[in-house]
Amino acid sequence: MEYVSTIIDRLAGAVGHSRLRPEAFQRAGARLQMLVIDEDFGSQDEIGRRKLVEAVNRVQGDFACILVITHINALKDVFPTRIEIAQPPQGSVAQVV
Repeated sequence: MEYVSTIIDRLAGAVGHSRLRPEAFQRAGARLQMLVIDEDFGSQDEIGRRKLVEAVNRVQGDFACILVITHINALKDVFPTRIEIAQPPQGSVAQVV
């Protein structure tokens, strides 16, 4: 099980790197604008999840987009916009909610 402090450390590293090394991205013609958090909430208890949500909310101004991938239904209403994927027999369907 990965502890919330380790995940927050990785989050801080991503934010720090985007702030401290913007020239490296600009030379390449790019900016670090998106942060993807893939299933990190699943390893946490309720307190850890709350701390992660707080951390994501604190860094949201540093990124144009933060994409959180999770299967945890309790987090559905935590973020203002979500993409839900349904898998009916005729094929997967994505819907922005």
